[in-house]
Amino acid sequence: MSRYVDLVDDTICAIITAPGKAGVSVHRVSGPSALKISQKISPKFPKAPESHRAYFLQLMDRNGHPIDEALVTYFSQGKSFTGDETVEISTHGGPAIANKLLAELVHFGCRPAERGEFSFRAFYNGKIDLVQAEGILGLVNSETEAARKMSLRQLKGHLSSTLHVIEETIIRVLAQLEASIDFSTEDIEPFSLQQIQELIEKGVSLVTPLVESFQRGRVISEGLRVVICGPPNAGKSSLYNAILGTDRAIVSATPGTTRDFIETTYRDFGLPIKIVDTAGLRETQDEIEEQGIQRSVRQIEDADLALIILDGSDYANKVVRLPTPLPNQTILVFNKMDLVSNGEQFKEQVRDYPKTMLDIQQDTPIFFCSIKKDEGIKQITKKLEELCLVDVDQNESLITQYRQADHLEKALLGLKKAHQLITQTTSYDLIAIDMQESLHAIYAVLGKEFDDQVLDRVFKEFCIGK
Repeated sequence: MSRYVDLVDDTICAIITAPGKAGVSVHRVSGPSALKISQKISPKFPKAPESHRAYFLQLMDRNGHPIDEALVTYFSQGKSFTGDETVEISTHGGPAIANKLLAELVHFGCRPAERGEFSFRAFYNGKIDLVQAEGILGLVNSETEAARKMSLRQLKGHLSSTLHVIEETIIRVLAQLEASIDFSTEDIEPFSLQQIQELIEKGVSLVTPLVESFQRGRVISEGLRVVICGPPNAGKSSLYNAILGTDRAIVSATPGTTRDFIETTYRDFGLPIKIVDTAGLRETQDEIEEQGIQRSVRQIEDADLALIILDGSDYANKVVRLPTPLPNQTILVFNKMDLVSNGEQFKEQVRDYPKTMLDIQQDTPIFFCSIKKDEGIKQITKKLEELCLVDVDQNESLITQYRQADHLEKALLGLKKAHQLITQTTSYDLIAIDMQESLHAIYAVLGKEFDDQVLDRVFKEFCIGK
């Protein structure tokens, strides 16, 4: 990302609309020479244009030949998206026009923009913070209404506002600690322990819901990851195919047929669901099958929901000891109910199966089906659809990025350690150390403290022209 910092004085250009044929194509020119270069491409562009005003102009190439007629809009320095002097040129949307204009802009002194460079300049010039930059990326990539709402709120600064309140709270604590340390030799206590403790508790109360929101925010942003798991021959691949409505996975009566996981994104429920079919969990001497089982374990570890399927006709001999903790959300499915002689009695027998045999503490939904006879599948898909019915409250702040979650967890840890120390009336110096760590973590989320690698990870996800 240092390549951006080193070149912030360049004038850059890019096509900011989607490639291909369209009614309109828009080029953005941003940097200290944006007006000067635009006047070369359009000689009748006013020498001192009015900011935010569009001009209808003829575009000319280096040889004085017309390129197209266009609407050219000028944004003065400090009043554009990037914060730099900017010109946006709207032409007809033919690829030949777009490519010709881009070539001429480069000829007259522009440098082609890199991925996310316009957004980076907005960040560098203080128009947005790093959280808002990630909101732009989320908005561009949003596939659902909930994701759009969440990303738009982040771009508008709702999450940033919450983080600024946390920042101010920590700074107030640090100011009180510093004052208490400075006056300690004069037996003056300008700020009470109770006041400091209450401020730290306020910080904890603000950070905790943000940390807890990551799971929900990530699911809204990326989709729900559902892993179908269980012993061999229980019907995992059959259920996978039944949910998708297609023969995507190979189904066989031979145990261990699935040697690797298969993943498909299903979009019919509004929120994308990434459904993963995995290898059967069992002890095996087959080296290849064992590799598949280990991959299944990793998929379970990364899942938002584990859909465990068992053979209802032989469940007593198919006790599942999963080699990894299950995600918070789990659904248990007993398949092959057409082979169970007394269905109601069976359902009563397995009512406590999740807690006794899978060691799942929370209430786990149990479904019964016969995939072979297409019975009970609708109830399972309806449950998955219910889990996708999420929305974003207008006053809700959610975090969506692993980067954000990691730093906020560090901030929360520092606050909790400081709170523990102050309840023990320990030295203010030690409390200040933990509070400083929390403050640096909040600065890292907002982008007030960063290194090139952090910015590179964020902005490399952007497309050209954004």
